[in-house]
Amino acid sequence: MSIWIIQRDDSCYLYGYYYLTALKSYPIIETLVKIGMFQLVGQICSDKIKVYPNSKHLWGKLGLSKENFEFAKRDQLYGDDFQKLLAINAYDPKVDADSFYRWINEYAKASSYSVGQIIENLGIDLKQVMDYLDSVYFDQGCECEEAISQWHDYIRNYELFITIIRKLRRINSRIV
Repeated sequence: MSIWIIQRDDSCYLYGYYYLTALKSYPIIETLVKIGMFQLVGQICSDKIKVYPNSKHLWGKLGLSKENFEFAKRDQLYGDDFQKLLAINAYDPKVDADSFYRWINEYAKASSYSVGQIIENLGIDLKQVMDYLDSVYFDQGCECEEAISQWHDYIRNYELFITIIRKLRRINSRIV
């Protein structure tokens, strides 16, 4: 009987072979399957999701914060939605489900670089950015991209202003 199993050439045998080969390259997939996140295995094996093997925790190995990992697990995110969560995680490690779905459905056109700069410079979260975009749209009629561009310009001008003030203080201290 074991000879018959070895000689089989159907998809079950091939699936087992590919799974064990992938498991050798990506040990994280065993844990993901065990906790019910099997939908990420294909993306990890095809290198669409970068794995950080030196990270201590599973969420870190996937490039997520603990909160965003729990969200991805609870909502069973995979594919494009998981990729979007990875991008959002870079500037909001504690995004909630409402904010995430609102962002990808309404504001995904916005430049992630500009949004990241705004969040970093002002210390706010993604929900606050979306609330601002809503208010600008309803108050001034600005579309998402235009409002973020203006906000980014305000921050750049503020940073320039701070730089000028610091230079003037240095010059003033030399004179006195």
